[in-house]
Amino acid sequence: MVADKTGLCGAPISQYLKGAYNGNIDNVEGTLRDFLDREIERAHRRDIKVNFVPTHLARVALDLISATHGFGDIGVIYSPVGIGKTMVLKGYVRANSANKGIILIEADPGYNRQGVIAGAVRPAGSAENRQYP
Repeated sequence: MVADKTGLCGAPISQYLKGAYNGNIDNVEGTLRDFLDREIERAHRRDIKVNFVPTHLARVALDLISATHGFGDIGVIYSPVGIGKTMVLKGYVRANSANKGIILIEADPGYNRQGVIAGAVRPAGSAENRQYP
């Protein structure tokens, strides 16, 4: 998990923790410090409970998501930060949780490309230690 979220390989992290890493220690420490700061910030954000409010824009987005899902297509919703895109998506997933065709993948700035792919594929039954291009 730490390797997925930092972009560092597992071996340097393990060696660093054992005091045996001979590479760029400042880089490893800085990367790990940034990761820990982000995780602490995320933990504090989880304390805030926000309820979904079905505004007019939320209903429009839900209709788009529903139609896109029904047609088995890909849809794009974009807007400035804080408009409620994630809340709408989570609301749709909650309302349709019985439907096995829904997977919500949330981006995290700490994930590298391989971490996102691994996080998406593992729940689908892929091997845990598999490498992803």
